[in-house]
Amino acid sequence: MGSQLDLHINRFVDVLIIGGGPAGLATAIASRQRGLRTLVVDQDEPLIDKACGEGLMPDAVEALSDLGIEIPAAESSYCRGIEFISQDLNVKADFRERAGVGIPRYVLHRLLLERAVDLGVDFLWKTRLKSFDGRTARFEGQCDGVCERAIDTRWLIGADGHNSKVRKLAKLEGQIFFESRRFGYRQRFRIAPWTEYTQVHWGSGLQVYVTPVGPKEVCVVSLSQDRRVRLVGSLMGFPELARRLRLAEPTGTERGGVSVMRLLRQVTRRNVALVGDASGSVDAITGHGLALAFRQAKVLAAALEAWKPDLYEAAHRELIFKQWVWAQVLLGLSRSDSLRSLVMRALSWKPQIYARLLSAHTAG
Repeated sequence: MGSQLDLHINRFVDVLIIGGGPAGLATAIASRQRGLRTLVVDQDEPLIDKACGEGLMPDAVEALSDLGIEIPAAESSYCRGIEFISQDLNVKADFRERAGVGIPRYVLHRLLLERAVDLGVDFLWKTRLKSFDGRTARFEGQCDGVCERAIDTRWLIGADGHNSKVRKLAKLEGQIFFESRRFGYRQRFRIAPWTEYTQVHWGSGLQVYVTPVGPKEVCVVSLSQDRRVRLVGSLMGFPELARRLRLAEPTGTERGGVSVMRLLRQVTRRNVALVGDASGSVDAITGHGLALAFRQAKVLAAALEAWKPDLYEAAHRELIFKQWVWAQVLLGLSRSDSLRSLVMRALSWKPQIYARLLSAHTAG
């Protein structure tokens, strides 16, 4: 989808976005909704499927609706709320007002891409950013051999993930205030979901969470500090879950990735801005990475139109801080078995407290 390197692309755009994942596509959509000429460049080509938990919190669903995207029920699964399970304890709560959604990453990517194309976003796939001098970005990509291209832009947006090249070129790499890493593995299984909740199974130093993503499919993700602990090894600590999945057929391949917890002091410099994981991130256990990216896209587009990057800086800090605090709470439960047992027993005794916490965490 979109234009290729050897096809016509305007030599000047208002917004040039590096990265065609969910954050980049959401930013492109929001920019076009404000009438800005927008080009997305990515070194890969669609559809892009990466390791993630594939659950969308209610505020992520709402943010997608603001972008003009409604998720088809036939390609997703209703998510009623979140259930925590730790040994013989469990506590669950429903989302308020709006449900969450489980959706395979490649389906989400397709929906975002189709919406961007409908709005007139241009694309260069299989193309790499080489340099940016404050106005002109230079690229190289594959057509019949190596092709080079120069494009002038008012704004350069880095939506190119944890190892962002735009962040390095803009000298924002030194703005990292806090960083930690964990490792995750994801596998989908063909099996009818046994619950309408996203289940988070807690163990010592690791979690396995399960999200229904279709009428006959679930997504299973493991998270731990040890990159050697693959999904199969993680399931050994949860015999009931392993029993359920024993005869289920894996769909697709197991994918691994790094879950980075990162805060930046600054996410803009002159006419460069960062969005999504390039701009900082929270641990995947929050389930809030995509919701953050979609919310950032909306406020970033407004700031670009007004030519006021300070508006984005302030909004970005506010958006990420609440989720960063929530992530630290959840990671604290992961590190201490005794603390987790105490908290789980308290929440089991007073489930309304967990319901209020979940509501605060998932509010738009």
